[in-house]
Amino acid sequence: MNKMRNEINENRRRKKLVIIDTDILLHSIENKIDLVDEIASIIEYPIKLCVLRSTICELEKIARKSSWKTSKTANMALQIIKNEKIRILEDEHLGNKPTDEKIILLAEELNAIVATDDRELRKKLEKLGIPVVYTRERKKLALNRNIYW
Repeated sequence: MNKMRNEINENRRRKKLVIIDTDILLHSIENKIDLVDEIASIIEYPIKLCVLRSTICELEKIARKSSWKTSKTANMALQIIKNEKIRILEDEHLGNKPTDEKIILLAEELNAIVATDDRELRKKLEKLGIPVVYTRERKKLALNRNIYW
């Protein structure tokens, strides 16, 4: 019992890496959710938020090529990343894979939690046992599994 308690306490001291996907960034802005505070409140661990370089590229493309409203939302997401000092993970070493595949690979490699509203990505992550933060009822975030073990 003490061994398990010590293991849980040790896990709680380590910063958890949270990889944020494009979808949840855009949805949080559209639905006026403070993504950074909400993630911190549901995880209850010291956390380090990050995005992939590919996510930045997706947001920049959306900002250039989408409708005015979507473009503005993408620019706000880029500003949040900059203002909140969200770490950018370089992912060029993973080649030309789609961003979702890169997120899965890095989440497995780094033992990270993923924040996404992409249903397909979420199903793949859950199948692999990777914890997922997602939007519930358009106003709050939820975590799909217990991460304390």
